Amino acid sequence: MRRVNENPAARRAIVAAGAAVLLASAAVLYATGHTVVPGSEDYRPGPVWRVWVPVVAAMVAIRLVPWHTPSGPVDERLRGKMRGRWPRLDLFVLVVCLLGFAAADPVLSSVLHMVSPVLTPLSYFLAKVFFLFLVPVMLVGAAGVLRYDTGPDLPRLSLWVSEAWRWGGLAAIAVYALVAVSPWAAQPPMAGTEVPDRFTAVLVITISLLSSPVLEEIFFRGMLQTRLEFVLGRWPGIVTASLAYAVFSLVGGGLPNGLTVALAMTVCVQGVAGVMYGYLWSRYRNMWLNVLLHSFITLLAPVPLSFWG
Repeated sequence: MRRVNENPAARRAIVAAGAAVLLASAAVLYATGHTVVPGSEDYRPGPVWRVWVPVVAAMVAIRLVPWHTPSGPVDERLRGKMRGRWPRLDLFVLVVCLLGFAAADPVLSSVLHMVSPVLTPLSYFLAKVFFLFLVPVMLVGAAGVLRYDTGPDLPRLSLWVSEAWRWGGLAAIAVYALVAVSPWAAQPPMAGTEVPDRFTAVLVITISLLSSPVLEEIFFRGMLQTRLEFVLGRWPGIVTASLAYAVFSLVGGGLPNGLTVALAMTVCVQGVAGVMYGYLWSRYRNMWLNVLLHSFITLLAPVPLSFWG
């Protein structure tokens, strides 16, 4: 029996299933009237379709710049590294880490609440750092326990970027930034409303940047998606990692409109953004680009432009 990444029909089925989940999620939101994205650490409030506009524009730019990518040597380095591992075992460990993250947040919240209610919000950050960074790095990272082969390490491949074409994603980030502040995308809060003082804002932004762009891109793209691509194929890996990113973004949040609406909303927002992040990572293998784009979106959400004036 052929592996999934060697079976075109299986790869197409996975991508089609992901598209069906997105369409079904959008249908649920429009059928129930929940079409406005609530404000969060990553997104400003606004209609769902306005979140999609800059994502689509960025993905077009990712495809166009450059038109031809001399990615053969980079892909071969990546395949060589994955061939020296057991990617399915790595995936099992990463899935267990995700489940541990989901389970640890409420437990830590209860424990910290008993110490002091002020400490309760730290539960999400602590669970995330431990299960989405420390444990994965210790087990499946370049120097982790499950490392059993030599070869080019993924961190070196993704951080030491010397090829000029692998910075082509800067054009996509610029396109996303321009479209995101245009009239066709969700708008920032009105000037003078709900603006935190500068010290509080800097603290919130620092924590947000560490817990969202850095940890999430390293885990979901650098670790999880890379192995899913090797096992399932490129686009099935992107789609599967994006759905996992969407579902586990619900950890630590409430469900004011019920689980069904929450799942539909996260698929339509975080899931769609995850496809963009995944495509960016798959095309350039440049973690700096992923962190930069994710950081821009995170920064754009809580701070109105007037804050910097």
